Amino acid sequence: MVSITVADGFHVQANPASGEFLVPLTLELDPQEGLNIGRPAYPAGTAYRLEGTDSDLMTYEGTFAVKIPIKVARSGRFDMKGKLSFQACDSKRCLIPSSVPVVFGVVVSE
Repeated sequence: MVSITVADGFHVQANPASGEFLVPLTLELDPQEGLNIGRPAYPAGTAYRLEGTDSDLMTYEGTFAVKIPIKVARSGRFDMKGKLSFQACDSKRCLIPSSVPVVFGVVVSE
């Protein structure tokens, strides 16, 4: 499970996004020898309505978690690397879509 925090006053589009032209949050992990990394399981989004619109967008705000199923072939320490892609928006504008590196360790013991 990877914990993600969106800065106060901002939101990011949920995955899946509410429309084809919206940029959903995505988490991609690089392959690792000894691990079978499954598809991330994104949480349900929270409804967010932009001022002047008549429909909701599904978004993430605050802190939430993305679950990643991993099957292990051996014990040991694994240095996980990947990227988190998103487009942060506030109530008036959206920033340019961005990606940030994700790095964390996983220890598997018998």
